[in-house]
This record gives sequence, structure tokens and C-alpha cells, in this order.
Amino acid sequence: MADMLRGKRRTFRRWYPFLAALLLLGAALWGDSRLKTSSIDGYCPENAEWVLAAEDGPAFWRDVAQSAEWGYFRDALKGRLANAELAVYHLAGVRPTLARWDFWMGRRLLIAGAGGVKGFCVRPGVLLRAAHFVRARMLGTESQDGIWAYRSFFYRWHEGFLIVSSSRDYVSAPLCEPVVEPSRSPNELRGHWRGHRDGFVSLAMSPAPSVSGWIRMKLTQRDAPLTLTEAWPETPMISLNVSRWEDLRAFYLLLDDALGDTAGWQECERVAGLFWERWRGGDLASDWDEDIAESGFALLDIDTSETLPIPVLAAVFRATHAAGGTHPWEPLLAGVDGLRFEWEGEPGVVAPLIGEKAALCVGRYGYDWFVASQEPVMALCVGGMRDAAPLDADASLRLSWLKAASVAADLLGEAARLELIRGEDSQSIDADLLPIVEAAGRLGALALQGRREGERLVFEGQLATHNEEAP
Repeated sequence: MADMLRGKRRTFRRWYPFLAALLLLGAALWGDSRLKTSSIDGYCPENAEWVLAAEDGPAFWRDVAQSAEWGYFRDALKGRLANAELAVYHLAGVRPTLARWDFWMGRRLLIAGAGGVKGFCVRPGVLLRAAHFVRARMLGTESQDGIWAYRSFFYRWHEGFLIVSSSRDYVSAPLCEPVVEPSRSPNELRGHWRGHRDGFVSLAMSPAPSVSGWIRMKLTQRDAPLTLTEAWPETPMISLNVSRWEDLRAFYLLLDDALGDTAGWQECERVAGLFWERWRGGDLASDWDEDIAESGFALLDIDTSETLPIPVLAAVFRATHAAGGTHPWEPLLAGVDGLRFEWEGEPGVVAPLIGEKAALCVGRYGYDWFVASQEPVMALCVGGMRDAAPLDADASLRLSWLKAASVAADLLGEAARLELIRGEDSQSIDADLLPIVEAAGRLGALALQGRREGERLVFEGQLATHNEEAP
């Protein structure tokens, strides 16, 4: 019996190192998990203009990588992705695979921009903290005011978080915990921006690419559903449906705030302004839309057959009673040689601006007042609007990725022919840009809707709905 007990003790002693290693590994894993866990997103400079945050950055990217939509773009972006991965490696010293990033940097991720520079904040575990300890204490690397330098970037520790940037000013700036709305799922990316029109957006890729959020703007609050969202005779490239003309203007001002400093937007405004001043005969009455219950605007296509691309536009204003009498937009035609027309037995006017491809057409049918940029479009819309399911929203936005991609491909081809894109010729456009455009065309449609809540437009919807017929 004694020999048996001594044998068991010897066997158990042989397992001591293995058991001790297991205990140490378990403690290390537990400590690593605790260090990576936090109830807040992280820190950024107090003057940050925008912030992106993810409770679980690797999980969000895993959803992106596994989505069908990302599969459309993977081959088209292969070269750019390789360059981006190399840039991340040079910046962070870690190749951006999901496992490596989680292992070294943790799950929390916050990216921000302040004063024209960018940086990120993570919550590392044991390994990265140990590496910093070895570098700082054992190798004698010194910091300046708590700011450390490594390769081409600077970093700083704050409340267990690591703040990193290629700009020393970003890292050394006074820090704050940014106001980003809490996540509904760890696998979503949330963004917040400040300024004249502050806003918030949340992006999730599973089970389908969806977006929600809010932006500061005022719209008419409806007491009845929208009825024009899906009513167009054919699917527009872009359509926007709201209540009143002022709501359409509010979206224009939103675009102007976002794109006003770009050369392309400024040129479009300049050309549109020339047409407006040249052809406008009079002014609309101040209360012309008093009886309008709903307004819809559609960009049906862009005609690229001429040197100057010409948008194909239509608008419909649905009244509270049957449309009759003079069209409310007819004052714009004062002094303009317009041609009297009839569509579906109802009177209207066509005022050519640049031949038949750019005209101001006004007409009516039933409860609807119509405006179009071409007579064939007016003929399509008058009497051709479909009965669509009502949508309980104050605004709706639709985009056909397939039509937008087709127009973009035509515009890129024309830009290459005229050498309008600096540093790009027809071969580089065909090789680098067209595959991305073609991939976008496979996304189907974007569908967003929103409701007014106080001073905000709160929106939600799908970024892509699969179109099986897309090439």
C-alpha cells in the first residue's frame, strides 16, 4: 500500500509543471480578457470633428468579409486592399488579420479626426502591455511628457486605453470620452460627426447591410403615409419623396453642406444657375404648394450622348384635391415661347430649353401636378403613376445601384476620352475604376426612410437589396 501511495505521489509530482502551466495560462487568458474589456468606447481629442467606434471591431470586419456584397468588390479592390493592409502594418506594426488584431489590440476600436489629422484608440491586452513594459523599462526607451514614439507614429496610454496617431498633436491633445450613442450589437460600426449639421449613423452587415441614425434637419411631419415612393412608372436612378417643396430644398441644402467645397458640385451649381437665370420667366407664387400633400422628385437617368451630360428629371406634386386650372409652375414660363400640349386629355406646356432633351414641361392628371425635363418623360408619367403600398414615413430615398453604375460607367468613359481625370487614361480607368463601378451595380437598390423627431430626421433602411438579374 505504501509503495502504491509513493508511486501516485511521484506521478502527481510529474504533472506539477503541466498543471502549473495550465493555471498560469488560464490566469493570463483571464487577465488578458479583463484588460481588453471596457464599458466605454475609448478616448479622442476634445476637438474631434468625427468619430467611428466599434464595440468589437474584428467581429464587424468579419461580417463585412463574409457578406455577399463584399464579395462583389473583393477582386476589384485587390490592389487597393493590399496597399491598405501594408499601410496599417507600417502604422501599427501588426498585419491586419482579424486574429492578430484581436490578439494584440483587443476588440474595442475608436477612430477619430481632429484638425485635419486622424488617430485611433484601442484597449490592448497582456501582450501589448508587456511589450511596452519591456521597451520602456527594460530597454530604457524614454517618453516626452508621457508621449512615446515608435516607427512613424506616436502613442500614449490613458485610463487603460492606447491612443495612436502619426501626429504628435493628436496624441498630446486634451482627451475626452466622445459622445457616441450606445451600440445595439457588438458587430456594428457607429459614427458621429459634429458641426452645423451634427449626426449619427450605425452600420451593420449581418444579416444584411443596414443603416440607421439621425441628422439635424427640419422636415414637415406628416399625419398620413407617403404614397409616391414606389409609384413611378419605371424605376428611377434616384428618387426622393417628402411632403412640401421646402422639404426638397432642405435635402438640397444638406447636399450643399456636404459637397459645397468640391469642384464638381460648384460646377453643377454654376451650370444650373445659368439655365435658371436664362430661362426663368417669372417667380412661383409664395403659397403655390399650399394644397400639396406630398412631393416626389426623381432623377431617371443622365443622357451622356452629348458633350454635356443632361439629367433626365421628373417631379410630381400630389394635391389634396383634383388638380385643375393653371399649373402652379406656369409662372416660370412667362415670356417663354412654350408649346401647348395635351397628355391623357389634360392640358400642359412644353418649353424647350436646349432642344427636346432639355425642356420645362408642366402638366396634370388626377390629383397630381407634374414637371419634367423632357416631353417623353411627361408622357410616361401622366396617367402612368402606379398604385403603390403606403409608407409610414416623413421622407424616403431610393437609389438603383444598377442604373447609377451604368451612368457612372458612361461618364467615366467620356471623362477618359476628354482626359478630364488627372493621372488617369482610358486603360487605367478600365483596369482600376470600372471594376468597382460594375461591382456596385450588383448591389441592387438602396432604400432609406425617415421620420422627424424634434430637430432631427431619424432614418433607417437597407444599403443593398440583392438584384439577381444584375450582371
